Amino acid sequence: MKKIVILFTMLALIVPAAPTMAKDFISPAGDNAALMEDNLLLGLSANNIGVQQSCALLLGKMQSDKAVIPLLALFNYNSDENLRIAAAWALCMIGDVRGVDAVKIAAKNDECPRVRAVCALYNENMEKEGKFSLVQPDDKIVN
Repeated sequence: MKKIVILFTMLALIVPAAPTMAKDFISPAGDNAALMEDNLLLGLSANNIGVQQSCALLLGKMQSDKAVIPLLALFNYNSDENLRIAAAWALCMIGDVRGVDAVKIAAKNDECPRVRAVCALYNENMEKEGKFSLVQPDDKIVN
């Protein structure tokens, strides 16, 4: 119960600020980072797509190795395009070979044209094996 209360408290603070945090996110240190990571991992299984999407993006920015399997599940089995794209971006930012390979495969074979196109874009912008560098509209590079 305590974890759920902490999760919703964190999400209430994070979700409204997620668009601005995406560029300037600085991961907390120590125990706070571990607690935040655990809460964001719980948020991936929420019944709210917006919460799931925000958690996926923040876990990508944190480069959370623990998030790879849950993000792969969202990416492969969810029907919401925006959530799948957020999961793909997070997997690319984490750089784990399992996630990178899933995005590469989706760039060629995904049933959804939008997801396929975005994954192809991520694949084209691959900077080095397992890492992606995404060009933002203002020509800044996000690593």
